[in-house]
Parts: sequence; C-alpha cells; structure tokens
Amino acid sequence: MPVIYVEPPVVGPARHPHGPTHLWKLNDSCHVLPSPGGIPGDRAVSTINAIVQKRLGCSIAEALARLELKCSVLWIDRIESAALLDRFPGSIIVYDCMDEQWTFGRLHWKKHLRRLERALVDRADVTIAASAGLCRRLSAMTSRVELVPNGCDFEHFSRAASRPRDCLDLPRSGAPIIGFTGGITRRALDYDLLQFALTRLRDCQFVFVGAFDAASKRAIGGRENVTLLGARDYSDLPAYLSSFDAAIIPYAVGRQIDYVYPKKLHEYLAAGKPVVATDLPELRPFEGVIRIGRSPDEFVRLLEASLRENADPVLSRRLVAQRQAVAKKNTWAGRVEQIAALLDALLRRRGFPGILET
Repeated sequence: MPVIYVEPPVVGPARHPHGPTHLWKLNDSCHVLPSPGGIPGDRAVSTINAIVQKRLGCSIAEALARLELKCSVLWIDRIESAALLDRFPGSIIVYDCMDEQWTFGRLHWKKHLRRLERALVDRADVTIAASAGLCRRLSAMTSRVELVPNGCDFEHFSRAASRPRDCLDLPRSGAPIIGFTGGITRRALDYDLLQFALTRLRDCQFVFVGAFDAASKRAIGGRENVTLLGARDYSDLPAYLSSFDAAIIPYAVGRQIDYVYPKKLHEYLAAGKPVVATDLPELRPFEGVIRIGRSPDEFVRLLEASLRENADPVLSRRLVAQRQAVAKKNTWAGRVEQIAALLDALLRRRGFPGILET
C-alpha cells in the first residue's frame, strides 16, 4: 500500500529549496512530502489553524495527483490537523494518539486543542492509543479505541550489548555512568528527585542524551557530576547506551505525565541495561525486569543495587538476557502487525483491497 508521509508544518524558513510540494522518494512504496511552512498561532487560534491546514491539504492533494493516488487512509497524529477531515472525503480516518497534546503550552490554548481532538475522536474510524492511560481517557469518548503501546527497534538497540563503543564526548573519569536518553524538560522530569540523586551519588556521572531547555540547564546542568550532551542522532544512541552502567526514567509522578508509556523503556531493555524508574502506572507491569523507586531514598538504593550487579559478570549476563527477552516481545515490528490487522479490517469493510496476505 503506497504511503505519503507528510512532514508537519514548521514555522520558519523553508526547509527544502524546491518548495513544499517537492516530493522525495524514500523507497518504492513511500514518498515524503516536506513541510509547507507554518504560521505562528496554529496551536492557539482557530482561524490561523484553518489557514495552515488548508495550505497543508492543498499540498497533500497535489502530491496525490502527481503520484496518481487516492487517499484511502488518512492517518493523523497531530490534533492541529483535524481540519483535514473534510479535505479527503471517503478516507478511512485513523487518529494516532501518542500524547495529551492539548496539555502542552499555555492555558488559553487548551480549549482550542481539546475541541480539535474531540472532532478527531468523533470522526475517526479507529483511535490508536499509545498507553493504557490514554486508552482509558479516550474510551470515555468513543468505543473505537485500540491500545498499541510503544515499542523498540530491537536490532538497533541490542548493538549496545553486543558491540560496545566509546563515545568521545562522555566523561572519562572512570566513574559509573548513569544515563538518560530523551527530551529533558521540566514538564516530564522530576528535578527534585534528580537533585537528591545527584547529591547522594556524587561518585557517579549522570549523562543526559537529548535536547534540553533552559529550565533544565538551570536545575541540573551546573553540577560537577552532570553532563548534558544535547540531542544526538538516532543512529548513535546505541553507542551511548553501551557506555551506561545503569539507565533511568526519572519522570514526575502524579502529574499529567502519568499516562506516558516511555519509548526508552524497551530501548534500554534491548540494550540489556538495568533500569531504575519512578512509579509510572505504565511501567508497573515490568517491575519484574526493571526497578521502580517509589521515594527518592528508594530510587537511589535501587541505582546502587543495579551498579553492584554489574560487578558480577555471571549475574550480569543472565540479567541482560532477561531484559532483552522482554524487549523482543515489544518491537515495532510486532506493533506494525497489530496496526496492519486493524487497517486490513477497515479497508475490507469499505470495499478496498486488504493489505494482508490471505
């Protein structure tokens, strides 16, 4: 089934010299449509949202015509694009809810964004929820919800266990490295917990791989045992993970982040790394293979226990195998099979050819 992947509108200079309708071919079945450019206020003002999405819809329609295709499935993962629902009549509509996007940004945005999400949920033939928490919330609005949790590229991240490599920008002190990958923001991370751990574990180096904001830099960036590396290419993440002695998921508990099913969970496990996390509801089913710290003291004690395990090579190898076994059951390939079955059923119901072999 041919796919056109549409980059979201981005405010700023044109990212592609050939213009927004310059398609580029990823492979025989997938083309990429570059961003047509956005306007400030898309997330906050309905009139601006309508203008931006009309521009986006025209770019998509032109790309479809150029490739002589019809939009059979309209897959939307940004609630700002709810205005596209009427642009491609007859399409199967999939709303891919990966986040509570209406909680981002300023309070006066929320009414606008929640209205857009409600329109998506009401019109979608199926809504895909990335976590059980999101699934419960969406199920209160519609019965057409499917739980498809986050997964991992096992082959990519298991390289961290099989082919460790040095990274030149990591600390060279010889101290144990406690690592984190992903966005570093006050909205997600528990900085009180992190500051407590940084103080208690002064002999460890804490390495954060991911984009960070100014508030994060102020909160933890000045510590001697902290390295904020900034964003790194996805292809390089296994190399950084290979250097971690333990990996952490220090998310804030009891806030709007509680619904999150962190993608990094299975990436860490695929790399064979011991994981210490806060008590997020989505992580509790994995407590047999990760450690959950329910207080700052317990979080630190569990990190110390994880580091001690690394000193026992026999125990460490056994635990690596257990972690990777869990990651192998939670791959993106498996998630794609689940999604393909959903789409196949919807397409056949509408009289389109199915996408699965019979």
